[in-house]
Amino acid sequence: MKKSKRIFAFILIITLLCFAVIYYGMYFFGLSGLHSNTEYIDGQIKVACIGDSTTYGHGIKNWKNNNYPALLQKELGDDFCVVNFGMNGSTAQSFGDQPYIKNEICKKSIEFNADIIVFMLGTNDSKDENFRSTGDFKKEYSELINKYFENSNTPEIYLCTPTAAFYINGKTNDPAKFDVDIENIGKIAQSVKELSEEREFGLIDINSLTAMHPEWFEKDGVHPNNEGAQEIAKAVANIIK
Repeated sequence: MKKSKRIFAFILIITLLCFAVIYYGMYFFGLSGLHSNTEYIDGQIKVACIGDSTTYGHGIKNWKNNNYPALLQKELGDDFCVVNFGMNGSTAQSFGDQPYIKNEICKKSIEFNADIIVFMLGTNDSKDENFRSTGDFKKEYSELINKYFENSNTPEIYLCTPTAAFYINGKTNDPAKFDVDIENIGKIAQSVKELSEEREFGLIDINSLTAMHPEWFEKDGVHPNNEGAQEIAKAVANIIK
């Protein structure tokens, strides 16, 4: 009986250690979906980063310190409080497979009542299952943005075009990863430019910034790596400053 208890305790400890290692590994590389807390200090300018896995930092090494909103915080300095409200797989469109507007993180981002909001959505909207037309995309994206004007303050809005995406091994006859449609991303990037002009929002053209830099991406050709996240943070900071 005592021997069986020792064996059970040993197995339990090993199991817990395995879970701890897996959890740490997922958190380290931005795969856990968890969000780190950012403490707001009275008087700081609140910056909300809204987006999908590019904003969240999927695959980023030392995720907590190197996702693009965390790097943006470093670029802007202590006068700002930057919070990562990215959600892996999110779409701007409410009829997409994972609508940002229907996620709890969207509610939290609205309640944050930010002074500046940086949107970067569209990559997942490019999938064939989600993409209908550029008109639908602009309409849905505009309605999502409207949610952030329902609070008392009027935030300063910046729209980022989605990052470029690259074919596997650079071959156009190979598919892009995660069912991302590279042609549709181009259409969506143009739609974001049009929407920013129509509604007089600031524009940050991340698509053009990343288009010639596949080395800024993970092997999947879709998610920016640490270098890519740094370049995105610099571009956003330069516009905000």
